[in-house]
Amino acid sequence: MTHSRAVRAFLGGLALLIIFAFMPKFGRFVASPEWIVRSMKPVIYAAIAGAVAWLVLVALLPRDAVPAGSRRIHPLLLSPVLFLAGGLAAYQLPYAAAWLAGRPIGIVFTVKDLPQRATRCPRPIRLHPAGWLCSFPDSLRDTLYPGAQIVVFGKGTRMGVLAERVEIFDAKIFQQRRLDRIETDHPN
Repeated sequence: MTHSRAVRAFLGGLALLIIFAFMPKFGRFVASPEWIVRSMKPVIYAAIAGAVAWLVLVALLPRDAVPAGSRRIHPLLLSPVLFLAGGLAAYQLPYAAAWLAGRPIGIVFTVKDLPQRATRCPRPIRLHPAGWLCSFPDSLRDTLYPGAQIVVFGKGTRMGVLAERVEIFDAKIFQQRRLDRIETDHPN
């Protein structure tokens, strides 16, 4: 593959990543807390590796093979962009899995905050460690407080869920539902 084709392939991949980033899922898909914690190190490593790769690309390629003006971009200035791209990729993988191969699931989250309004998100519920739920009724929001535990039900995987319904977490009810599901999946 020639260098210009490699650059076009990289830019095409970046364009796909941007398209996935703005798909209409804001406030509907929530990555699970476990997935967010597990994906942070790879995102940081990807940003560092991307900055090093850019440095190598700029330093080793002949001057005419590098796009005009790109030699002026310092790799450390590019690493935040790569960090955001890695973050989007870490977020897109569980979204795609939930959308394509999801099954009915409930994931427990902790409420971080209940702001009055957020950009593109009416009646938001901010979750810990990251994520938002949008457009849920005020009757639900009025019962929540920072630190409250909720269960988000919908189509999803262990990595995240496309929110359809939210309930306040009750350990006894949640455990009984899990036992009922296990008995249904594996009858004696």
